[in-house]
Amino acid sequence: MMNPTGEKAREFMTAYIAKNRERSVGVVSRLMSEVIHDAIVPKSSIKVEPMGLEVALGLSLYDGVIPVDRSRLHPHALRQIAERVGVPSSNKVVSELGTSEWGRRLTAEIVNEHLEHNVADPTRYLVRSVGDQIRGVLSDKFRRLDTRPVLGTAIEEATNLGGVVANGWSNDTRISLRVLIPEVIETVEGTGDYVAFGLDYSGSDYGDGAIDMKAFILRVLCLNGMMTSSEFRQIHLGRRLPENITFSEETYRLDTEATTSAVRDMTRTLLSQERRTALLGSIRKAAAEKIDPKEKLAVIRKRLTKGESDAIASSYATAGIEELPPGENSWRFAQAIALVARNIDDGVRRMELEGLAGQVMEGSNPTKAEREHMELEVALAS
Repeated sequence: MMNPTGEKAREFMTAYIAKNRERSVGVVSRLMSEVIHDAIVPKSSIKVEPMGLEVALGLSLYDGVIPVDRSRLHPHALRQIAERVGVPSSNKVVSELGTSEWGRRLTAEIVNEHLEHNVADPTRYLVRSVGDQIRGVLSDKFRRLDTRPVLGTAIEEATNLGGVVANGWSNDTRISLRVLIPEVIETVEGTGDYVAFGLDYSGSDYGDGAIDMKAFILRVLCLNGMMTSSEFRQIHLGRRLPENITFSEETYRLDTEATTSAVRDMTRTLLSQERRTALLGSIRKAAAEKIDPKEKLAVIRKRLTKGESDAIASSYATAGIEELPPGENSWRFAQAIALVARNIDDGVRRMELEGLAGQVMEGSNPTKAEREHMELEVALAS
């Protein structure tokens, strides 16, 4: 395949944004429409129970021996309870035993025994629900935020800076949204290797990840994406919540406002010309760094499955310009990881590999003279 022109690269990027527009809108709409109900629940009043023939377990609230409420437990919330009370290999217990009726009964018994006998665990939980489903069972020190205005501010600020919501992903407990500056720039002159820069916003209202913001790089020709190291990480840890959750609404509002302000500032930073120039410099350094791919793979092998490791090695060795940049260098190796990530259906695992790709790419930084030259290139592309 001949090296593409800048115009062809812009066509690829425009098509990518258009293709993912409906999904992006859906991700935002879902977050904005879901209403979270919070309750502080004494540990002594809860019990995990099977819900008939449903493929689910429920969390029942008791007043003494009398059940007063029951809600479906999301698997994430069940794992949280199991981890909090010290169930050994809790992820494995929940995922493997939860596939059969007898397994769910056994899971409930194991968790309830630990609930009763683990005196070291806190005596109260923050239970977060949407509708009749409990999605999070958290510490009563969990720092509640209203992420709707936080994400809305990130989108508004990005739009003001010329950004476009380009892609998104979510499940019941976590969200990720990508914004791009719709401009393409050639990584190394004459290679036909074009990228666009933006940001990734991710977070969870249910303890499935902190609010996090990272720079995002899209290789336009193949649509491989990668994320840099975290540049904003808002941990949900605050003061202990009162028994009556309404007493903490003022704190809830103030914490949300403070986070919203910080997200606005970080959006400006990540989409700035200076940040894009720095990213271009890292790419060019990585493209100039000759590597032994076997040695490079050995360094990260523990973070990969065997299938992922084999796919990265194969892609690096055989893929053409339409899938990976040319050369025998760190930039190509990072893109090989991103290429494997692109083909993974599990959104969480895909993001982890995209982050790993970014870490590999960020191994080198440009000199001052190189940085000044790239500032001019980025400005001309804007």
